[in-house]
Amino acid sequence: GATEKIAEKDLSLSKLKAGWAYVVPGMLPLSLVQGLIRRFEDSGTKTAINPSGFYVKMGAKKLKFLLRSTQVVILNREEGANLTGVSYDNIKGIFRRFDGFVSGLAILTDGLNGAWVSDGKYVYHAGVFKEKKIIDRTGAGDAFGSGFVAGMIEKNDVNYALRFAAANATSVVEQIGAQAGILTKKDFKNKRWHYLDLDVEPL
Repeated sequence: GATEKIAEKDLSLSKLKAGWAYVVPGMLPLSLVQGLIRRFEDSGTKTAINPSGFYVKMGAKKLKFLLRSTQVVILNREEGANLTGVSYDNIKGIFRRFDGFVSGLAILTDGLNGAWVSDGKYVYHAGVFKEKKIIDRTGAGDAFGSGFVAGMIEKNDVNYALRFAAANATSVVEQIGAQAGILTKKDFKNKRWHYLDLDVEPL
């Protein structure tokens, strides 16, 4: 709940310089997040955003700038259905609408069913890695999102990024808390993470 109390004066915006930024707005004011995205855009920073349920409830019209100005947009499947107004069961229908809102990659996560990524032409689907033992699901979504962005930074390849994201999420749920288990590049080379079911279909 701390994000509700953050104001622009609390942020050192002039120091925010990076190749990529991963934005998880929680309940931050929309105007503040739009200002951040504009600053990133102006400085050439690529942005991934994982809008919260609070943001999804605002509707696609209010989120138009955020969705158009970021390179990666991550939602869970239920949020994707709510944002687009398309049935939860119609994954391709959700993406056809979702893709109309975003200018970059549209991602839907779906727990044990894995995740889908659309680039507007193709839909990529990845399964999940089998957990050794589920300890705590806290942070699984953030681990997936940050893993995907890390994979795109490293190789700019959706299949590689999906595998990295799935591995990172699995590793985190095997530990307690949101940060324990986060993979390094060296960790990801472990043979455990070498193979994941992936497929690609035209949208």
